[in-house]
Amino acid sequence: MYATRTLAAVLVGLIAGLCSTISSAQTLPDKAIRVIVPLVPGASLDARMRIIAAAMSDRLKRHVVVENKPGAGGSIGTALVAQAAPDGTTLLFTNNSYAISPYALKNPGYDPVKSLTPVNRGYISSLVVVATPTIKAQSMKELVALAKSQPNLLSYGSSGMGSLPHFAAEAFFNGAGISPLHVPFKGDTQALTEVMAGRVSLVFSGILAAQPHIKAGKLRALAVTSPARLAALDGVPTMREAGYPEYNDTIWTGFFAPAGTPRPVIELLNREITATLNDPSLRAKLDASGAEAAPMPHGEFAKFIQTELARYAKLVKALGIRMD
Repeated sequence: MYATRTLAAVLVGLIAGLCSTISSAQTLPDKAIRVIVPLVPGASLDARMRIIAAAMSDRLKRHVVVENKPGAGGSIGTALVAQAAPDGTTLLFTNNSYAISPYALKNPGYDPVKSLTPVNRGYISSLVVVATPTIKAQSMKELVALAKSQPNLLSYGSSGMGSLPHFAAEAFFNGAGISPLHVPFKGDTQALTEVMAGRVSLVFSGILAAQPHIKAGKLRALAVTSPARLAALDGVPTMREAGYPEYNDTIWTGFFAPAGTPRPVIELLNREITATLNDPSLRAKLDASGAEAAPMPHGEFAKFIQTELARYAKLVKALGIRMD
């Protein structure tokens, strides 16, 4: 009798485990995964996400489609994902702008805590400060000195009002005590084109978008905003090395799902994204573009986002940048 009960218990356990496995395998609907990038095509964030999407497609054996929904500092695409079905097939891939827009915009269209659920961090990177080659400044110190000696001379482009490059530039200028004219564009590509043409003095740009123009000599790289030099831009100093040790603006990226997405789905996505980002081949591609794969357990990523929200709330208030 005891042996019979033991066997029955074992069978019940096996069946429960099998059901759990089947349930886990069915947590995502059998359709393509749509990843919304809230920036224009060709931006560094967009280009790297397409590399990641190809690797995710291979791993998940399903299409991972990237869609660009730019505008309003990334808030248009972010709000779109917040309103999507919470089934794990519509994700947001964004950067620090996720934590900026709620404080810079009067109505961003989403609540960064209540509207979306953090899934996983993507990669970390930095911006590169590039200037038109005709400008009489070979370094950040010379750039600041030039701006102070001729206050109306310099202008700087950005990928849009309220964008991450806009805030990164304003944070630096505020600390350095200069005020170049801000000229917003619809993405890095437009801003870089104007800098190369000499119509705008400089821009804080995504590395992937600026890299080929730097190598071609069409742009002068003055510094990267990361704490350490990047192999992708060998020879370009950090802000610390350029004489501004207090300045550090690391870019982080991450995946978010609509609020209400079931926890098993979030856990599954986190595992699969982590496995994708840890693939040596993908890591090598990201490294070559000036980025470092940096996945996190979703609980840690959620805490990280809370910290970033608090940090940017203070920064937006200090810089006084508001958009209606």
